[in-house]
Amino acid sequence: DSSNTERITDKSELKFTVLFAKNFYDFTVKGGIMENAGGLGFDYHFLNKKLQLSMDVFNFEDLNVKSYVKYSFFKGVYIMGGGDHLTNSAKAGGFLGAGLFLTNDDLKIFASKVSF
Repeated sequence: DSSNTERITDKSELKFTVLFAKNFYDFTVKGGIMENAGGLGFDYHFLNKKLQLSMDVFNFEDLNVKSYVKYSFFKGVYIMGGGDHLTNSAKAGGFLGAGLFLTNDDLKIFASKVSF
C-alpha cells in the first residue's frame, strides 16, 4: 500500500509591515508588525548613514531571522542584499534588491511640478 501526500504552498500572500522606530545616534531599535507577525529589529548606520546593517526577528511561532545590508549610493536610491529564515536551513535563502526612498518633501517637489 503506497500513499502520496501533496503539499501546496502559496508564496503570493500579501504581507504588511508597520513599525515604530527610535534612533539612538547611529543605532535604531524598531518593533511592530513585520510581514504580518509581531517582531523587533535593530539597525546600525555607518558612513554618514549611507551604509546600514540590519537584523529583524519576527514570527515567533515559526521563528524568522532576517539580516541584510543596505547601501544608499545617491540620496533616496539604495541597493540591498541579505538572508532570510536564517534559523531554518530548509527555508533559508538570500535576496538582492534596489529601492527608492521618498520623503514628504520629495513628494511636495514632485506634486508642484505636475499639473492636473
